[in-house]
Amino acid sequence: MNITEKIEQLKDQVLPFRPFEAMEEAETLVNANPRDAEPHFFLASIYKLLNRHHDAALTFEKTYELENSAHPALFNAGICFNELGQPDQALKFFDRAAEAAGTNSILPSLLGALSLHRAGDPEEAIHRYQRVMNFAPTNASLLYGLMAAERDRGGDTAAEQYVKQIQKGFSRYPESKIDLVTFHQNYDYAGWKAWADKDNFITSTRSWASKAKHSLPNFLPKSYIIPQDTHLLKDDSKLKKNPIWIVKSTTLSASIGTHLISDLSLLKADPNWIVQEYIANPYLIKGRKFAMRTYLLVSSYDPVRAYLFRGGTAKVALRKYTTDPESFHLTSVHTEHTRPDRHRKDLKDALASDIGKKGWWTIDQLFIYLEKEGLQPTEIWNQACVIARTLIEAMVDTNFFEQHAPKNICHGYGPKFIALDLILDDNGKLWLSEIERGPTYNRIFNSDGTEKMTFDGLANMAVCPFGKETDRETQISIAKKHEDLHSDRFTLIYG
Repeated sequence: MNITEKIEQLKDQVLPFRPFEAMEEAETLVNANPRDAEPHFFLASIYKLLNRHHDAALTFEKTYELENSAHPALFNAGICFNELGQPDQALKFFDRAAEAAGTNSILPSLLGALSLHRAGDPEEAIHRYQRVMNFAPTNASLLYGLMAAERDRGGDTAAEQYVKQIQKGFSRYPESKIDLVTFHQNYDYAGWKAWADKDNFITSTRSWASKAKHSLPNFLPKSYIIPQDTHLLKDDSKLKKNPIWIVKSTTLSASIGTHLISDLSLLKADPNWIVQEYIANPYLIKGRKFAMRTYLLVSSYDPVRAYLFRGGTAKVALRKYTTDPESFHLTSVHTEHTRPDRHRKDLKDALASDIGKKGWWTIDQLFIYLEKEGLQPTEIWNQACVIARTLIEAMVDTNFFEQHAPKNICHGYGPKFIALDLILDDNGKLWLSEIERGPTYNRIFNSDGTEKMTFDGLANMAVCPFGKETDRETQISIAKKHEDLHSDRFTLIYG
């Protein structure tokens, strides 16, 4: 088996289930092939997945040293330094990646200019954006960057010209809408990990509650960071009858590593794990547990403006619900590629028979079903709005947006989606399971005809001139017009 075949085997058979084992085998490959760029890039990618960003950045750089055509390695190193909160280092690597890529990719140049804008230098950002205009004159993300930078340096006339170019591109190249939103979704480094990464979220909410001198919101399950909260977890467990705990990795996604325990002696004291009180009385769809995913849209940082998007999915479990810790009921069709029984045709056929061919529902379909079952979708949606509003208010109270956006930068951040994973219990109460700062949503927005209109509206909202940042009445007026235009999709929850 050659190196490429070995890496493909690790990607398919080991990495999704045992990422740390995949890392060790990748390290062995690197040590055995010190002059081969391919295993270095693979190892760097695993480090990045496990949030070992410094190790990842160094290994990506080594990859480029071994193979000068591998400019994506420099680009990824820049992303790692942004995750580490080192924008100056990130910019150096974006510049190196842009030089190495030439006209083959404008992405490093885009991120370099964006980094400068967000650091408080829209003038230099404009200069860098304009360098690549000849290569991509219709690129929506490039035009958006120029528009935003011009607004922040006071060039309103130039900004409006870029708005017209973007809108013209939307009509001529409809795919540019998704390109624009995806760009900002993937490359928004405004410290969102402080509120979205599982362990950081717990720390942030605790800090906020302490500062505000009130208890944590009642939609949050009790959560513990391991190992520092181990003693607190054990003390609390003594007060509960037959408790069930869900254990989640703080570094992995797609439910990799997630499992249930009822005996705390089985809990490993390793770092990078959190433990949450398990919602053992979930509302079931035909005997199956589901997670409701909707999206919080932050469209403006100064002033803060946020919407809750009434869309998304009900991700339905592959197996019927049970509290057996050995079961796979946590597996949803959305993440089943990470599970050993993903190829079980009998399970997939049974799910399709219960839920439908796709194995998941849109939020609209879910609400229709719940209403037939006697629940009130409006009340459930109101709970979701309260959860989303509380999160934004907590961020405002802790000066999150002020800390990550300089005073002279009002337009440097594009539309940002944060996914909210919600669990409905059999009492009709919503619980916030977790937040995802970089969700995928293309499938959701393209799931039916109505979603396309919504996505178009989102893209148009991104380039809408909201007026002067100090003119709050104009800001609010225009925001409410957008809310009215998309009243069945977006609810303005803050602003």
